[in-house]
Amino acid sequence: MAGFFAHGTTVTVDSIPIGGLLDVPIPERDREEVETTAHDSDFNREYVPGLIDNGTYELPMRLIPDDPGQDRLRDAVGNPDDIFEVVVTTPEREGMPQVFWTFMAWCKTFGGELPWENTAASRNVVLRITGAVTEGAIS
Repeated sequence: MAGFFAHGTTVTVDSIPIGGLLDVPIPERDREEVETTAHDSDFNREYVPGLIDNGTYELPMRLIPDDPGQDRLRDAVGNPDDIFEVVVTTPEREGMPQVFWTFMAWCKTFGGELPWENTAASRNVVLRITGAVTEGAIS
């Protein structure tokens, strides 16, 4: 199979589904580099792998007043001690494994837009991933 149609992917925060999602990214991992160049490096810079930074996780969505998932994120942005579990799960498709990603995060940005003409109101949330990201599949 050449591709996978991911329409219907869900994101939950502490088991609460977030409504109105437009795009659901896959968490990105970026390994930092540590320079180890010394005077005996023969005029070549040398590096070794450093720490993994799982970065931020941006969720664009339609603004849905009183959506439990959006409410949970709005409450979290104001609480510096609120670190929560995020689970991203692809939809069930016949003959395809259901893939999931799990990670801990805190809400860094909670905003959106109220456009004046012919466009639905939106939310934009940025989560800061803290710790490891686990990826798995359910067959």
